[in-house]
Amino acid sequence: MDRHARRVAEHTGRNYRVAHQRITELVAAHPHMTRRDAADLIIRTTPGADDGEEEPE
Repeated sequence: MDRHARRVAEHTGRNYRVAHQRITELVAAHPHMTRRDAADLIIRTTPGADDGEEEPE
């Protein structure tokens, strides 16, 4: 199991296979991008995703 896809699925609420496919598409389109970079990008740009950072009060 791909740890980056699992992390994306956990943070965004998406299915593991959907997350894996999206990461694969990003890496194929941007050869300089690592799977970790792609996962981070997906998590940061998904509305309502839990990015692990606490909200400022």
